[in-house]
Amino acid sequence: MINRISALALVLAFAGLASAGDLKVVVGFKGEPDAALLRKLGASPGKALSGQDALRATLPASAIARLRAHASIAYVEADGIVTLLKGKPANPGNGNGNDNDPPPPQVTPWGIAHVGAPLAGNTGDGIKVAVIDTGINLGHSDLAANIKGSVDFTGSRKGAEDEHGHGTHVAGTIAGIDNTIGVVGVAPKACLYAVRVLDRRGAGRWSDLSDAITWCVDNGMNVGNMSLGGSSAPSYVKTACDNAQANDVLLVAAAGNSGDGNTGTPELSFPAAYDSVVSVAAIESDDDLASFSNSGAHVEVSAPGVGVYSTYKKDAYATLSGTSMASPHAAGVAAVIWKEIASPTAASVRTELQARVRDLSPAGRDTGYGFGVVDLSP
Repeated sequence: MINRISALALVLAFAGLASAGDLKVVVGFKGEPDAALLRKLGASPGKALSGQDALRATLPASAIARLRAHASIAYVEADGIVTLLKGKPANPGNGNGNDNDPPPPQVTPWGIAHVGAPLAGNTGDGIKVAVIDTGINLGHSDLAANIKGSVDFTGSRKGAEDEHGHGTHVAGTIAGIDNTIGVVGVAPKACLYAVRVLDRRGAGRWSDLSDAITWCVDNGMNVGNMSLGGSSAPSYVKTACDNAQANDVLLVAAAGNSGDGNTGTPELSFPAAYDSVVSVAAIESDDDLASFSNSGAHVEVSAPGVGVYSTYKKDAYATLSGTSMASPHAAGVAAVIWKEIASPTAASVRTELQARVRDLSPAGRDTGYGFGVVDLSP
């Protein structure tokens, strides 16, 4: 059902663009990608899609039917916009109201303590976690020592440096360093990788997200956090997520912030709604489900997502809310589990993640909390 809904949304998206100018698309081939064929059929070919038999292309709407009818072409899908899942109430800043002030003394944010972290004997040391987002503030005093690599898919002159703040906030929840300043993360010795797919406004292309997920596979990431999404997504993004699962990368994503407060009415955000991705809902400090949190059968676990204090751009700190803040709590817990269990795989860590929860009412897996709130406590 989820895939049919996604496909229908893409058809409607193309219909809405039929009268527009040239469209950005991804063209999938039944064999080797053929740039010459695209030119012959009226499209301007662009970069290949990593790990898939597909090319980006620009073409007039009038050429779509011609391409889709060709025997060598498997699909033509929009290369639309994916965005960060905008938080709810936000309070950017370092706690002192001035980015030039010295960093504040270290505190353990409520969400970190709520999931039973950090553990004295397991800090996720060496586990590779990709923050697929707006980048990370690479020189942040509370993160820099844990950042082991970066890559930019947006073409920014700033590279993977976070110009927005969202990705840096996510990174601090996962692996803020246990020092004397700022915050501490769930897995304070995990290895962070800044994988930038969103620009300074928090928007990017689905094709770049697909490439980023493939990069995670090619570069041996253990966990990938995606606090981003959209109400529908192209099939090639699902293919990238499925390939990551098959190649031992555990993808964790924010469930979405379009909830109506009724867990009986599902709301979908992709890539979180894919079976190959762990979908994370948001809770408040009293364990109530956040009113904005998406619900549905795809929700796998839940985590703190309201009033979350973490690192921010320009060596600062901020308090944000949203399932974007819940997802990195679960990703951090996954990193700790990855370090803990014998012979870990993405599948075995995911199974353990489902078990390491506080099961809230109603009992068992439900459409609001999933299996429950992630919790490393004994």
